[in-house]
Amino acid sequence: MVATLYVMPVKPGRSDDFRVFVSDLMRSRRVEWAESHRRRGVTRQVVFLGHDGAGRDLAMVYSESPEPESAFASIA
Repeated sequence: MVATLYVMPVKPGRSDDFRVFVSDLMRSRRVEWAESHRRRGVTRQVVFLGHDGAGRDLAMVYSESPEPESAFASIA
């Protein structure tokens, strides 16, 4: 199993939009999200909001997959 952490900046003023998006994934779109993981071979994924040392918000996605290159390519 390979673990990967993707870190992307959140545009200033858009952190609440990110929180709503993640909330939708965990609630109303949970089944679709889980099916997407299975299709791509992702065995675990955690999405959260972090911060850098300068106080900027960062979208962080932690994924586990036996073949992360193919899982990532399927998203693209």
